[in-house]
Amino acid sequence: MSDASKLTVFSQPAIARLGRYEVLGRFAEGGMAEVFLARERAPGGATRILALKRMRPHVARDAAVREMFEREGRLAMELRHPNICPVFEYGEDGGIPFLAMEWVHGVALSELIERAPGTLPMEYVLRIVSDVAAALHAAHTARSADGTPLRIVHRDVTPENIMIAFDGTVRLLDFGIAKAAIQRGKTEEGILKGKIGYMAPEQFAKGSAEVDARADVFALGVCFYEALVGKPLFERESHAETMAAIVVGELPAPPSHERADIPMSVDAVFRRAVARHVGDRYATADDFARDLERAAASDPAGPVRATALAALLDAVFPGERDAAPTLDRTPIAGLEQERAKAARDLERPSMEAELDQLSDEVASASKRKQRMLIVLAVAVVLLAALAVAMAVMNAPSPGGPASPVPGAVEP
Repeated sequence: MSDASKLTVFSQPAIARLGRYEVLGRFAEGGMAEVFLARERAPGGATRILALKRMRPHVARDAAVREMFEREGRLAMELRHPNICPVFEYGEDGGIPFLAMEWVHGVALSELIERAPGTLPMEYVLRIVSDVAAALHAAHTARSADGTPLRIVHRDVTPENIMIAFDGTVRLLDFGIAKAAIQRGKTEEGILKGKIGYMAPEQFAKGSAEVDARADVFALGVCFYEALVGKPLFERESHAETMAAIVVGELPAPPSHERADIPMSVDAVFRRAVARHVGDRYATADDFARDLERAAASDPAGPVRATALAALLDAVFPGERDAAPTLDRTPIAGLEQERAKAARDLERPSMEAELDQLSDEVASASKRKQRMLIVLAVAVVLLAALAVAMAVMNAPSPGGPASPVPGAVEP
């Protein structure tokens, strides 16, 4: 970012405060949370720009989600790796939890795939994915201060959560809220939509809450394919078709079917990363990273350096390195009030329609009950008439022979 743009970001007035942070504006949002650019002032006048991820108020009302957000946020604070976006603090403001984390000035891998002219050079993809694999291995093997294994599984490795900074560094995001959302089985817009195509087969199985690190390996393998080929691997017309493609569909063709410059060694790495059976998959993300690095080392030009990756971003996104981020500076409280009002306006006709439907169902049920009572009454009358008729038929005729006594012997 240029000095002029940086000065603009630093000097603009805050629209709100979250904890000790001055909120400068909103730059991303999803179904679970909003992300704000914020400023932190230290004693002596020093400042830094960072990102605040704040849960949406309606999500924060779910106590279980809040608890998982806090737990995973605190776990993320213990992670230290060059390719993991650091989380500085878990906090609350007005009862709404938030995470303070590094602001990565760059683009998501999904944006790079979309904007790149043609497909990305294979050697650049190898560098990006190997960096993410290294980040995942650090998370999977992380321990607390007392040496207890944290057993972190990301569960949401997607191209949207892989950031490439304009200086060429790669960062993996979202070790917190995404995991909590999937554990709760949320299907709200922005939580699982668009992410099902990266989930491992075992995540769809009953009792899949205990999936291990190999689920992240699978997801990264799917990202690997998408970065090489330029299109999603498993995405279909519906969620059901996407799940079927992952769990029981034909095994996917390797990247070389789409690109002639992909060698068999890279195909082999891809196949092992996305193996349907966990026992056939890479046992660790470190094993995955090792084979990616071996494939990169076989390139005559050698492994891609961060400066080369930065140059690629400058070529694909000209001028954006020096541009200030686009921010929505609508006041937080005012925007929430507007959204609450809009939600009420949307809910009112929906509730009225539901009441009308319920009224119709009650009326129908009442009519059905009346019909059943009529049928039951008719049935009782018929049964009574039948009983009388049978009694008449079995009665002895006047003057006729008496019925024989049971057990008697005729002369």
